[in-house]
Amino acid sequence: GKSTIMRQVALCSLLAQVGSFVPAKEAELPVFDNIFTRVGASDDLSQGLSTFMVEMKEAALILREATPRSLVILDEVGRGTSTEDGRALAAAILEQISETCRCWAFFATHYHELVELGGRLKTVQPMQTLVEEKGGRIIFSHKLVAGACGSSYGIEVARLAGIPESVIGAAEKHLKSHEPASKDHKIIKPAPTTAQVDQGSKERVLHEYLKEVDFKLKNLRINRVTPIQALNLLNEFVEMSSFKGQSKTFPDRQTLF
Repeated sequence: GKSTIMRQVALCSLLAQVGSFVPAKEAELPVFDNIFTRVGASDDLSQGLSTFMVEMKEAALILREATPRSLVILDEVGRGTSTEDGRALAAAILEQISETCRCWAFFATHYHELVELGGRLKTVQPMQTLVEEKGGRIIFSHKLVAGACGSSYGIEVARLAGIPESVIGAAEKHLKSHEPASKDHKIIKPAPTTAQVDQGSKERVLHEYLKEVDFKLKNLRINRVTPIQALNLLNEFVEMSSFKGQSKTFPDRQTLF
């Protein structure tokens, strides 16, 4: 249902923008400068691109080009790699869209761990398609409601698709065998070692250094830079990078040259 809803929003937005009627009792839509979509799964073997690479290239284009006036449709980002990598990439892309691009977006995912971002990111509102249980059966509706779904219902969808009951039963057994013994069980993480603390400090300083370099380069007026100014800037980057894990205070930011 969610993929259908997202495509419907994109089509209705396009219809409204060209002055056409919209299939709704009432609709209030902004004027978009672009409609970006990342949906479906396909590879490009002629170019040597895997399904996941195609997905990442499309996501990269969106992150570069989307503005606060754009409409972005992202469906199942991070599917073509490991669960951990996909979940991490999906979370980071969602954060970038919310905090940097600040565009209008529909972001569909089966990574339930991303729901908690809705409480931290002010512009993110978790939504779900309503699923009802009647007489022991799962009924998928077409209603979009607030909140997050507690299950992906993958096995139920497989049953509806006609997968043999023997396979469905085996899948349910596998699912139960991988469920934690207690949902209230909490994993206690060991205290970080001195080496881990030092490494974390170095990574924080490196992150600040890269942010500062990125800021200076983005604000550099390249057509007005003389050779000696370019050398001075390069020397400044070298000096800024010469740290050994200790905190370093960078100079105040300013527009360069």
